[in-house]
Amino acid sequence: MDMCGLYPGTKHLVRVRAQDLRAKHHWSSWSGYVEATTAEAAPVAAPEFWRRIQPVDRSRKRRITLLWKPLQWPHTNGIIQRYAASCWNELDSSYWDCGHLDSSSTSCVLSVTAHACNCNLTASNSAGTSPPAHIHIPGDKDAELRPPESISVKALDDFQLKVEWKVMVNQSESSYVVEWFPIPDTTVVGLHWKILNGFETSFIITGV
Repeated sequence: MDMCGLYPGTKHLVRVRAQDLRAKHHWSSWSGYVEATTAEAAPVAAPEFWRRIQPVDRSRKRRITLLWKPLQWPHTNGIIQRYAASCWNELDSSYWDCGHLDSSSTSCVLSVTAHACNCNLTASNSAGTSPPAHIHIPGDKDAELRPPESISVKALDDFQLKVEWKVMVNQSESSYVVEWFPIPDTTVVGLHWKILNGFETSFIITGV
């Protein structure tokens, strides 16, 4: 028999048992398991993508840390082998590349100009490359949206915090991002983050 509708690049265990035509309630014992893996296909989703921006230094450069979360099954369609991340400036055609990023990489630091730039991130397996995740890095003089109002944090128990905020009037948000640090580790290494849809106004932090 053919088994259809399986996920690409996924290991399966298969076993078979038989039914006696002369006694429909009589079944054989199960066979042993046989292992098979479907062929990989290119990843179908982009990784979650975020950034941290440092102030401009004396040389008019600034360090940006690109951050992403490992692409998860079933979106991987196989085993992720590498990531690729880069940024570019459309004003002067400047280009910055993160170089080799293996499957365990979740961040990259680039030194870019003070001007606005765009960054892309992709994940690749043996069959192809994911759609790109895109993020815009504003220029150091660019105006930013006003932050959400009335932010509150409430402990639900020993391991959960509930964060709530209010939507800004006359402002249409397409998404939010929540960041949190375990004190005293307020570095990028200790950073946790989650991107949320624009209609959400609360988030529960777990495992604190």
